[in-house]
Amino acid sequence: HDVWVYRPDVPDAANLPVVYFLHGGPGSGQDVFSVGMAAQLDAYVAHGGQPFVLVSPDGNGVARPDPDWADSAEGRDRIETWLTSDVIADVEGDRPRDRQHRAIAGFSMGGYGAMNIALRHRDLYSQVVSIAGFFHAQDEERVFGGDPKLEAANSPDANLDGAPLPRILLMDGLQDTEPAVAGETQRFAGLLAPRHIPADVQLAPGHHDWDYVATQLPAVIAFLGDGFGRSVASVAPGGSPPR
Repeated sequence: HDVWVYRPDVPDAANLPVVYFLHGGPGSGQDVFSVGMAAQLDAYVAHGGQPFVLVSPDGNGVARPDPDWADSAEGRDRIETWLTSDVIADVEGDRPRDRQHRAIAGFSMGGYGAMNIALRHRDLYSQVVSIAGFFHAQDEERVFGGDPKLEAANSPDANLDGAPLPRILLMDGLQDTEPAVAGETQRFAGLLAPRHIPADVQLAPGHHDWDYVATQLPAVIAFLGDGFGRSVASVAPGGSPPR
């Protein structure tokens, strides 16, 4: 599977944050760059923003087109394991990041995957951004084989207890009528509030498409940058294109 990587024009280091961005289904690792993410990051860093690496892997499955960024019950698709082990190891190499310098984000199926993986691997990610995601395993592709225990274990709305919890940003388009995600952001935010789990919720005009995502990229970048902190005093403008 391809893995697209954007690196800012600063030296690599263990304290240079890394964000893993998960595409929707169907989709590819190139999608977020196709709507201008690299240019947005270049501009952000050039104006003094906190630089970070952006990694966008191809999460399509072998046995099914939409594996929900999860490990399937029968073991043919092991996307979660690949992402949280191989991809992190390959990208971060001999400068592995700690939790505070790593985040995960995604759109649609990737929004579900980002929240699910962030809650299942709380030692790995300090921030999570879900853009037009859903928060209960729907298993239309039978990723979890109809096993209620596996479905529950992969449903963010059923796994909010315990600590540490990541810093959370929930986003959705006001005109989003996609059945799987319509109203899910508001529902999930409603589950967080009584548990006193802080979350930033941003609803803006837009449909369930990458045009909407493109309009939200500045807010996503700002949220992540603020969370990582402005630890780099001066940054040379311009970053490397994704590869």
